[in-house]
Amino acid sequence: TFEIDKVSPRVASITPSGSVLPPVSFVDVTFDSPINAATFTTADVTLTGPGGGIGINSVVKQSATVYRVGFSSQSTGGAYTLTVGPDIADNAGHLLDQDGDGTGGEASQDVFTGQFIIAQQPDLIVESVTAPGTLIIGNPAQFDLSWTVKNNGAAATDAGTWTDRVVFSTDNIFGNGNDTVIGNFAHTGDVASGANYTATQTVVLPANLTGGFFLFVVADAASQQDEGPAEGNNVSAATAVSVTPPFAD
Repeated sequence: TFEIDKVSPRVASITPSGSVLPPVSFVDVTFDSPINAATFTTADVTLTGPGGGIGINSVVKQSATVYRVGFSSQSTGGAYTLTVGPDIADNAGHLLDQDGDGTGGEASQDVFTGQFIIAQQPDLIVESVTAPGTLIIGNPAQFDLSWTVKNNGAAATDAGTWTDRVVFSTDNIFGNGNDTVIGNFAHTGDVASGANYTATQTVVLPANLTGGFFLFVVADAASQQDEGPAEGNNVSAATAVSVTPPFAD
């Protein structure tokens, strides 16, 4: 037995959508059922950004229902509108029926329209951390720690002030339960897109340490500066330090 396909396809979603970070060079279009790949070409897609129309370079099948639409890399902040259809068919020849009225391929009603927004927001990242490269002696041990924070986003910060945090850990994994905050340090002054700042502070480690340990620096630890979708990359890589108590006389 077999079943005759009487249902027309529809676009179910696109990825990315909503607010995203630049750059963006493709959108994945997901249909609710398999389509005939030969009917989905660059002529079936338009993309419009803040500066106007953007040429479509390719449509590449990823699976029976997912197709990747490629275009030149986009980084300008603002809204981007993608349209798909209506002359896309499934393997039975049914044209896109985006409005679900039973008549496929209608020039306006069956065109899918989706949008993504490239965020024009700051993005604070810890570029580097500098700790003593030699054995640190003390109980509790203390030393000067320096770190550099860069605004990797497309817009300047506007919070004016935020807190950078130094975290001590017994391993090189941040946030797994054995971390200790050893310093919160205020930064004052906004940072332009692409600019950075360097801070140097004296930090004091927990007492009675011997061996190798790790430090992390978290930029804007309290999320005082809105970074939109870039909030999750504010933690530095682990920086190793070696500690010993003072030697006995």
